[in-house]
Amino acid sequence: MMVLHRRAARPLLPHEKIARKARFRKPHPNDRIDSSINTSALQHRKLHPFRDKGFLLWLTRQLCVIFGLIDKLTDQPHICWSPDKIGGGQFRSDPCHLEKAISGRIKRDDRYALPGCRLAHNMQEGDTERFGRRFGINCVEKAEEYYARYLAETERGR
Repeated sequence: MMVLHRRAARPLLPHEKIARKARFRKPHPNDRIDSSINTSALQHRKLHPFRDKGFLLWLTRQLCVIFGLIDKLTDQPHICWSPDKIGGGQFRSDPCHLEKAISGRIKRDDRYALPGCRLAHNMQEGDTERFGRRFGINCVEKAEEYYARYLAETERGR
């Protein structure tokens, strides 16, 4: 009887030889085969949220959506805070996407985003409805107003 070292490769069994010939290659993160497949006719098609980088950039230059509003939890006006300042004492806003992400990875449409300081963004992340009630705003209506303002300003700029 031959004794093998524990790290030595053992001979393959017959079923392992067959399996090794038939195995698929390991998927690679850079493989984008699924992006070329048209899923629009399928019942459960692939989601493609609306993206507008210009709008998100425009939002970063807007005042926080709850700037100066009274917090119903503390009865104090909201004081904005963010690590980045634009100038003139104004903080850079973070685009706050409404609703939860799809499957934890894909954010919702960009047109449903609000400008918010870092503190407001963190408060809004947990529960958008509770955030709206806390400051007395309808987040979806506000987001639609901001997107309409953005479209109006970009149309004038053309």
